[in-house]
Amino acid sequence: MIFILLLISELLFCRYENSSMQVLTVNPCARSAGMADISFPAGSAEALFHNPAFLADKYFSLFAGYRYILGEANYGAVSSKFPAGPGSAAAGGAWLANGPVDIYESGVLTGKISPYQFSAGGAYACNLRGILMIGAGVFFLYSKLTDQYKGAGFAVNGGLVLADPLRFLKKSWTKNLQIGAVIKNAGIGPQTGTKRTELPSRIITGICYTVHADKPEMDFSAAAEIIPWSKTGRSVHTAVEAIFIFAPGILSAGLRAGLTAGKTRDTFKDMFRCGLGITLRSMSLDYAIEMNRAGYFHNISISLIRPSVKTGNKP
Repeated sequence: MIFILLLISELLFCRYENSSMQVLTVNPCARSAGMADISFPAGSAEALFHNPAFLADKYFSLFAGYRYILGEANYGAVSSKFPAGPGSAAAGGAWLANGPVDIYESGVLTGKISPYQFSAGGAYACNLRGILMIGAGVFFLYSKLTDQYKGAGFAVNGGLVLADPLRFLKKSWTKNLQIGAVIKNAGIGPQTGTKRTELPSRIITGICYTVHADKPEMDFSAAAEIIPWSKTGRSVHTAVEAIFIFAPGILSAGLRAGLTAGKTRDTFKDMFRCGLGITLRSMSLDYAIEMNRAGYFHNISISLIRPSVKTGNKP
């Protein structure tokens, strides 16, 4: 039991009083999780938890994601996105909870704790002439480890995505290129005891390129992201994805894989991910598995998309 408590405390609430808000670092999107947590695949309502700039396209979307972590530790997230003015708005929340954990002192059971964290917030994004997407979001945060160690705070995200950054070359192949950047989790952590919880603030930059093939009809994407600065370490994420289109607009299936390399405090070093998904009309169901030294972690998520009545926009 002591080992389980220590492991959950380190993984879930890192360093007890001066901890990171792990609810801000767990990935709710199985498609993105299968691609080493890269944000480019998270282009619908789930972008609220990644790069808010991807919320810019004007269509309706609902998202729900779940991740099994360790033992009784569970993570879930829900969000929705909808057209609003010149862009789109989104709202949602995420929670990270653990079942009752025994507390021992000198080999004697002294009690139980049921730690949890949650975040809730919204974001807004707009698309400037189909070239630049920009977005920003804010989250209310709450963390509880024990009745003594609990408190509230807030975090702010801001991102941008530039489409076809090499358009000056006037080549057709550059149209499928995107670059993006996001500042995540800047803010004030919950007050727990005498100290504030440390937020996992970070800067992420990335690039994604997609190629379309006719025989068989499919889209192949390769992406990479770098975290050049973070309070919890630095890492590099690389991934590939192949989407096989069986019936355009009706049925498609995707296979994906990714690798994370780096040294961070709130994740494990050198993680391999893979996943698969299926899209039937406006519904997408995705699954991902993560393999690292602690074992296997499973993600599942579902997205529902309805094109905007006014614009007809759809990813």
